[in-house]
Amino acid sequence: MVDDSPGAIDAFERALEIGPDSAETIDDLIDLYQSKNDAARLVDLCRRRVGLFGPGDDGLKFELLNRAATLFDSELSDRREAIDCLTQALAVRPGDVEVLRRVDGFIRKSTCGRSFWRI
Repeated sequence: MVDDSPGAIDAFERALEIGPDSAETIDDLIDLYQSKNDAARLVDLCRRRVGLFGPGDDGLKFELLNRAATLFDSELSDRREAIDCLTQALAVRPGDVEVLRRVDGFIRKSTCGRSFWRI
């Protein structure tokens, strides 16, 4: 079987235009963009997908928010957006020690300092 990742991405992007709230389509695009290493599109898709989760999907929501935070920091050099994603992750799992450590690390590295973090 020939791998046609660009063709699959095009097809799923068209499908997303038709059904912008299709969780399955977004999930498939996330998988495709993950292998393509397109961080900007991937964080956009992760955020869209987070908005579609129901109350019973907290584990997946938490995972995608953490993934987006990592991409914002390591691939897109955007700590503010990384902190925003982690703040949303804390809303899903308040007091998560690892997320709190990550947020603290970002704030310590930030030129804004602690004045940036407002709860």
